[in-house]
Amino acid sequence: MNSVEQQLKRHVERQLERESVGILFAQRARRDRVQLIIWIAGISLLAYASLASVNTTFPSAVSRVSILQVATANPVLLMLRGLPDGISNGGFGVFELFSFLGLLAGFMSTFLVTRHTRAEEESGRAELIGATPASRRVPTLATLVLATGANLVLGIAVAVGYLAAGGNPENVVNSSDPSAAGAENATALQALADSLTSTSPTPSSAVWGSVLAGASVAGVGLTSMAVALIVSQLVSTSRGANGISAAFVGFAYLAAGIGNATGAVSPDGTAVAAAWPVWLSPIGWGQQTHPFTQPTALPLLLDVVVVAGLVALALVVQSSRDVGASLFAARTGRTTAHSWLSGPTALAWRLHWPTITGWALGSAVLGAIVGTLGPAMLSAVSTDSSITAALKLIAPGDTNDVMKMFISAIFGFAGILAAGSAIQSIIRLRQEEARGTAELVLASAVSRVRYLLGYLSVGLAAVVIVLLAAAIPAALLLNGSGYPDAWQSILLSTVAQLPVALVYLCGLALVFTLLPRATAAIGWGTLTAGIVFGLYGAALGLPEWLRNTSPFTHTPVTTGSNTDWTGGIWMLVLSLLAALAALALMRRRELQ
Repeated sequence: MNSVEQQLKRHVERQLERESVGILFAQRARRDRVQLIIWIAGISLLAYASLASVNTTFPSAVSRVSILQVATANPVLLMLRGLPDGISNGGFGVFELFSFLGLLAGFMSTFLVTRHTRAEEESGRAELIGATPASRRVPTLATLVLATGANLVLGIAVAVGYLAAGGNPENVVNSSDPSAAGAENATALQALADSLTSTSPTPSSAVWGSVLAGASVAGVGLTSMAVALIVSQLVSTSRGANGISAAFVGFAYLAAGIGNATGAVSPDGTAVAAAWPVWLSPIGWGQQTHPFTQPTALPLLLDVVVVAGLVALALVVQSSRDVGASLFAARTGRTTAHSWLSGPTALAWRLHWPTITGWALGSAVLGAIVGTLGPAMLSAVSTDSSITAALKLIAPGDTNDVMKMFISAIFGFAGILAAGSAIQSIIRLRQEEARGTAELVLASAVSRVRYLLGYLSVGLAAVVIVLLAAAIPAALLLNGSGYPDAWQSILLSTVAQLPVALVYLCGLALVFTLLPRATAAIGWGTLTAGIVFGLYGAALGLPEWLRNTSPFTHTPVTTGSNTDWTGGIWMLVLSLLAALAALALMRRRELQ
């Protein structure tokens, strides 16, 4: 074959590849159109709400200084919130919710990539595409185009949301608001606030800050996309790829939080210079752009370098492996099953225990953080009485014991992890049905009710394990630090999270019997909505009726020597009714 023929052949192959990528991109975009619209609209509206609520929730410099001084004095709040960056509207809004926006962008990207790469190979659909004249990298390229486009649209939407919410407000409203802090502290806080710069930003700086904030969120999504792409080449199952990729997003959130918590606090207590761990996280890179205070796009170059390197590496690895294979081979199983795998509950546990382990490890890290940084909380309260007054604005619990308020607030995040493990157990039930393996089990003597009850039992076990994984290290460390009520406070906060997780477990089981194909979307969607409305609703200035739709709003709270279990009892009753309804409907439901 002469050089002309070779050039012609390469030209035809490239043309065919471009056309194939376009066709597959359209197919993937059509398949994911609803999910992506929900993800992008939800994240951008959350960005808008977080900045728009600053003036209504914290209208004065006094209230903002109070909250920021509380956060900078308490490392755990810095870990879970964000990077304090002054009392301007933009800086305060980014502190409130940017880390959570990055977390959502990361999950959106990792789930999308795994769904269209490793999951397609696992189902055999990728092999059908590979049998066509299109090159083997076409599905990956189409997925990259879709994920990149989704994150670019997300970045633009977040920028528009920030600009619409805070494009031309003053940096800070310097009006007195004694109710935002204690009357005894208002004069001192106002003096500090009046000493801060309060010039209004120019329109160009507001636009640039909004664009930079949107680009930072998109950068987190793109980096997570690249990580998920390389992970999909390494492991053989979509479940493993999703788990490892989601763990990376969680690590990014944690690393940014540790960098913020261990950073240097400014003399006025309203800003933090993050420590080195922040540079291990794409969320941290986004925070270091300081979009509304000292804007710089240089940290985003790290996103560009990491994405380019990981994508190139993924394409190289893909070119050297067979379709359906992975760089790390799957562990071979036994030729015969253990005797204890004779029932549906044991089988459900066998399928789901690696996922439970992952949730439990994350919960254990959270518990260790609570136990390690709890003494710093007590020290901060003992040296500054204004922290107690301001902490009551953002943390529920015993108003006579700040540590109990702190434990109750932080263990709300353990409740999120427990609810997530419960949701994933029901999603696993749906996956088994969609793949046809449930039909094999139900073809035996196992009834539909017993089959569903097995997964509900495993979901309940997952909730208990995840909560205990946080409770035990937290109690041990707090007790060792000299806090006398460590075990009692941790136990009460742990049990208080149980009704919330059961609502998600039993409620999603009912959804599975009625709308099986929407199980995953409704499960993760309701959890996200519950987190936003329940844990961030007050900070976002959402109406009370909307906040009350979240189960997290009704978590039992200890006040004085009593614990109000009204909301918890109602959630337990609703969980029981939902479980009974799901079991009754499952008896006559056909597999779908």
